[in-house]
Amino acid sequence: MKGVLFEIHQQQNNEQLLAYLCGLSLLTKKKFGPHPFTLEAINNLANNKGYRLYTARYKNKLIGYSIIKIGWLDHEKSRLMKYGITENYHDITLAPSIADEYQGKGIGCQFLQYILNDIDSLMNKGNIYLWGGVQKSNKRAIKLYEKIGFVTLGVFNNKGAYLDMVLPRKTTIVHQTILNSEEIYS
Repeated sequence: MKGVLFEIHQQQNNEQLLAYLCGLSLLTKKKFGPHPFTLEAINNLANNKGYRLYTARYKNKLIGYSIIKIGWLDHEKSRLMKYGITENYHDITLAPSIADEYQGKGIGCQFLQYILNDIDSLMNKGNIYLWGGVQKSNKRAIKLYEKIGFVTLGVFNNKGAYLDMVLPRKTTIVHQTILNSEEIYS
């Protein structure tokens, strides 16, 4: 989609970001919830050097948001380590979202590429893990992640089936831990 502006989130736009998050459909909110949708949470993350926030705009309207964290989330470490991998200093955890009415238009792919380019300009390449995984039933998102190069590490349950996915950018990923697609999608 032409005319979409991708940018590093600016703190003066925190209230607009809150309005975007609160305006997501209930279904999207069930799929995307990396942090509380409050101004306090957004302010804290925007001021934390371990995180970076990104936005996508179309005609000055916020239509996408993503957050990255340097390293793994503490509550996900034990689950990820069960795949035989260890956290690397350059690993990133990623949580992307696109507003409902703009999904399926190629914006997510462009947004992720913008984020990857920004990450690469900041630090050495580490593996990129999806924040909280992706719901196994969210076929559209899985297809997007696979198009970018993400692979599935395994399945876990969190009030439903989720896939742990990683974009392997270092050779340290243990590829034999990746399940084949028949096991995952059956």
